[in-house]
Amino acid sequence: MRKIKDKFHLSSWRELPSWLKFLIIITLVLGILFRLVNLDKKIYWYDETITSMRVSGYAYEINDKLFTGNIINLDALMKYQRIGSEKSFIDTIKSVATVPEHPPFYYLIARFWSQLFGTSITAMRSLTALISLLIFPSIYWLSWELFQKASVGWITIALVAVSPLHILYAQEAREYSLWTVTVILSSAAFLHALRLETRPSWRIYVVSMILGFYTHSFSVLLAIGQGIYLVFREGLRWSKTWKNYILSSLGIMILWLPWFFVFLMKLPGHRQRLAWSETNLSKPALIQKLFLNSSRGFIDFSRSVTPSFIIYIASVLVFILVSYSIYIIIKENQSNPNKIWLFLLLLTLVIPLTLFIPDFIFGGIRSTANRYFIPSYIDLHLAVAYLINSQITMANTRQRTLGKMLIAILLSCGVLSSAMSFSADCWWNKSFSCGNISVANIVNLAPRPLIISNSSLTNMNQILSLSYRLKPEVKFLLINRPNQLKIPQGFSDLFLYNPSDELRAEIDRACPLKIQSVYQGKFLKLEKLVPPK
Repeated sequence: MRKIKDKFHLSSWRELPSWLKFLIIITLVLGILFRLVNLDKKIYWYDETITSMRVSGYAYEINDKLFTGNIINLDALMKYQRIGSEKSFIDTIKSVATVPEHPPFYYLIARFWSQLFGTSITAMRSLTALISLLIFPSIYWLSWELFQKASVGWITIALVAVSPLHILYAQEAREYSLWTVTVILSSAAFLHALRLETRPSWRIYVVSMILGFYTHSFSVLLAIGQGIYLVFREGLRWSKTWKNYILSSLGIMILWLPWFFVFLMKLPGHRQRLAWSETNLSKPALIQKLFLNSSRGFIDFSRSVTPSFIIYIASVLVFILVSYSIYIIIKENQSNPNKIWLFLLLLTLVIPLTLFIPDFIFGGIRSTANRYFIPSYIDLHLAVAYLINSQITMANTRQRTLGKMLIAILLSCGVLSSAMSFSADCWWNKSFSCGNISVANIVNLAPRPLIISNSSLTNMNQILSLSYRLKPEVKFLLINRPNQLKIPQGFSDLFLYNPSDELRAEIDRACPLKIQSVYQGKFLKLEKLVPPK
């Protein structure tokens, strides 16, 4: 037991070769810098404005307060993105409860954080950036519980440190970094409890799992995967393990029931909020999208500067590498009674299959959202770390050299990918609001601009996102119905932001103005009609 404890603690660091220590230190430092620096550079996008809205204690009722047909300024908009005395922690919980598929744990932490440090972009994103640092000790623990090899844990830390996907979500004011931590902790705690079979270890599992349930709804699917794993590992015969697991699961369910009831009550309005996911892709396009996404945990080159064929080749190579890594784990651990290979497969596949099968059969794009597959990316890093460790510890010099080359290439790709996104104003995970950067640049050139828009499912939060980039002089005319529109005087430039067909028709009918597209057909400018000579 003492030997096991020594290996688990930092004394295991001394066992690593010098070149590997150097790589781990460099990548860890770079990974921390990529997470903590330049937090306010990228656009504060649609979903992040929802975070600020909920944290501030507001929900979608603000749509009725903003889209009134009256001219308002930036302060009137940003009121709903800031902590105010009129809203409390209870209001934050009520706001989150309006969309209960996003549980409240992260938003309550963010509320406390915002009261201490403010609601600026840097302040909001610094919370998730700091939370993301907890991934490093957590992934080491999970690696140890799986493989009982400290070197695999250190290699996994290096891979995760410069993983472009984990860095992107570390710099986003959403719950995904916290969910990553809870996924890793609950997985490690589950294996830890199975190994020790003590009451304290099962209590740790219950706490970590309930934190996961209150961070992201898909943690329920992970719990189901753990139950399936236990069936294959222990069989269906009654045992102390099954007794502890069932009692722990009952405790988790009882503690989760309050939010489960909230979710059931709000379920009727759930479909409208998920309208984005009902976009249909052809089956080949869906498979292609999933294939490309599978590599983003290791490589994520800019689509604008990297030829498509290079991205496809890189994705193929990563897919082959990951598949081979999982094959090696299965091959070398078939006789292991703990069936760690099965645990990793379930961690990888339970959420993707749950989303992909309905998309493939009935249509939809839920399975193309990378943020839902965070548990899968964790598993892929663990599998590749295991392969690398197997290679660099071989007696064969050639295999050791291949292992060194492999880790050097993967870490270099991670650093290069992260450096590309680090210096960008927008990246694919915020693509829905990337156009707001160009729109803001156009508006800010006008001396006295007015932005006109109508109420819709997306316009409110897109306008909030745009507001973070606008100068204070910009004014807004937000209307609920097209017939509310009355063009005011005194503005140098009139802009339309994503107007509905009804609003455009009303302008054509009632206003002596010409509509001119200035950005991608959704951002328009109103020009005075010049009478013919």
